[in-house]
Amino acid sequence: MDQETQIPQPVNGAPSDPWDHVDPNAYASRNNNGSSNKSGFAVASLVLGLVSLFGICCCIGLIDIITIPLALTFGIISLAKKRRGTGLAITGIITGGVSLLILVTMLYIIWPLLPYAQDIVTDYTRLTREQDTVFPAYEETGELPDYLKKYTEEPFTSLFERYDATIYTIMDALLDQYKTRGSLAFEISYWIPDSSSLAETVSLTDSANISSGIFFIPEFASGS
Repeated sequence: MDQETQIPQPVNGAPSDPWDHVDPNAYASRNNNGSSNKSGFAVASLVLGLVSLFGICCCIGLIDIITIPLALTFGIISLAKKRRGTGLAITGIITGGVSLLILVTMLYIIWPLLPYAQDIVTDYTRLTREQDTVFPAYEETGELPDYLKKYTEEPFTSLFERYDATIYTIMDALLDQYKTRGSLAFEISYWIPDSSSLAETVSLTDSANISSGIFFIPEFASGS
């Protein structure tokens, strides 16, 4: 014999409410569990924003080209949809925006150097290999090696004037680093636009002490 569903009976003649026997905490718990998955965009925005700052600090510009737009986009989506993690989304937007500002400033500084980047990197690499010969001679006579004398002529003189520098102030800064550290060492990774390809990645490493530098020309030009 089938059991019939028991319906709550009215008390003292009052009509019964079919929802009286339902536990409201069960629905609250289910709602919370469903909304916990809605903070993904905010978390992603924060992580990508922090990665962008890390890329700026480590001079890994290629990472920022990807992470900055994503950090800003995910943060804005999270705020627009009013999802959980508002603080995370705002932090992601801020870190992504700061990274974008720094990246634009970097590009503005180094953009004039890009047409001559191949020559500069080649000559600097040769300089680091011959530093034990070049710098003692330069300190004694003030003469540049033959392959660096072209930087006393156009277009390099006008180029260095943008940074309030000359090849001699750059050499003086390099000489100070050579005397302080005992050697020059560096690592450079960047794009060199080329007519035959969209980009060429150059990565150079020399000696045990590495100072990374997409900024190495402006840094030396400023005498720091």
